[in-house]
Amino acid sequence: MAAAAAALCRRAYTTSMPPSAHVDVAIVGGGMVGSALAAALNANPLTRQLRILLLDRQPPLALPRQVPEWDDLCVSTLTAPTVDILRELGVWRSLSVAAAPFCDMQVWGADDGYVRFDATAVGQAVMGHVLEDSLLKAALHDQLRARGSTVQLMMPATAVAADLPPYSPAAQLEGGSFVRLQLDDGSSLTTRLLVGADGCSSQVRQWSQFRCSGSEREQASLVATVATSWPNQTALQRFLPTGPLALLPARGGFSSVVWSCPSQMAAQLQALPRHELAAAITSALTSGTHYPPKPRLGELLGGILASARSTRFVAPPTVTAVVGHGPRTFLQTAQHAGRYVRPRVALVGDAAHSGHPFGLASQGVNLGFGDAKVLAAAIADAVATGQDIGSAAMLERQYERPRRQPCSAMLSAADALRAIYMPQEGPVAGLRSLGLDIVNNTPLLKQALLRIAMHGL
Repeated sequence: MAAAAAALCRRAYTTSMPPSAHVDVAIVGGGMVGSALAAALNANPLTRQLRILLLDRQPPLALPRQVPEWDDLCVSTLTAPTVDILRELGVWRSLSVAAAPFCDMQVWGADDGYVRFDATAVGQAVMGHVLEDSLLKAALHDQLRARGSTVQLMMPATAVAADLPPYSPAAQLEGGSFVRLQLDDGSSLTTRLLVGADGCSSQVRQWSQFRCSGSEREQASLVATVATSWPNQTALQRFLPTGPLALLPARGGFSSVVWSCPSQMAAQLQALPRHELAAAITSALTSGTHYPPKPRLGELLGGILASARSTRFVAPPTVTAVVGHGPRTFLQTAQHAGRYVRPRVALVGDAAHSGHPFGLASQGVNLGFGDAKVLAAAIADAVATGQDIGSAAMLERQYERPRRQPCSAMLSAADALRAIYMPQEGPVAGLRSLGLDIVNNTPLLKQALLRIAMHGL
């Protein structure tokens, strides 16, 4: 495992900046979304001519010649639109051998209600792919270092302060004066557009004084790579009163666990011996569930609507071992910036919106890739039509408005799931199971929900 980790090598790739350096687009954050934005700008002939800078505190990654043994605990569930974006950027071919496809998904609660989705119901062979975050970042970093790339990389480097233009009618239309960015080595640069792709605790968002709304409920995700009693090829997610537990297919016959729960509980789980953690995961997936669940009114009603074409519950496999480096925990917060743009500033990915842990596991990055695609197109259109790429009016019209609705809807859906699956007894719990049964046995409704899960809103 250690050798595999070393295969994803890091090395400094810093472009020295003169004291009075100026760039057109400065992207703070070289993760998946920031790197995808830089790659999209580099791939478009209209924006390749721009001076683009990608800045991150970590050195860039590089794909190994051979895919390493499963080692990275952090994974993402990639939907079809995201895979299409990666194809357009020229990186999917090198990643597809490491991505684990899945064609069905099963969701159930602490009681017996469940829904099972199958990609073939909407004429598709695959619902999505599970891929390690480090491999995805490495492929994008390789693309940005390839011959012909015009993107400047400052990695590692840290932006420590920013001088932003004030709000004014002129700045709204023309962008105002340039942003001055101060770096940790004492140098500075100016930019026509500063993009914050620096995650949930975005420094760019703080400098821009964007307010955020969100839940104060502190959750954490425990992530681990596990072996199971048989190769798991279904995306399994059980909504427990403390948060969702997902068992996602991974390459090599392994599975990836994402267990969202209160931070104190996550710390206790992480401290367990590996064999006890494996048993705890199995118990959380299986306890209190009947295989198959007993028929109830919802299944009977749904069966009438579906002409008895119901899909049966599939029992999850037993987790036999926790493998690799062992479990890790990450704090999660749900927040949504009140604005995505201001004169000469735009936020993308988790800097603009981060989903509640009650959402579908590891899918939040798909919203970020959507942000990168739309913002890159907005910048290209501004170049083609002679507009200022830092104009707040242009950024709001061509980036924020198209992205806010789908992002808000997805975050609201996650909040709704949390409300539905909070501990409840009596009639409310019964109605919840009834609703899941009806959905599971109503093909048209299931197909509509499946299209949302696979392609977004």
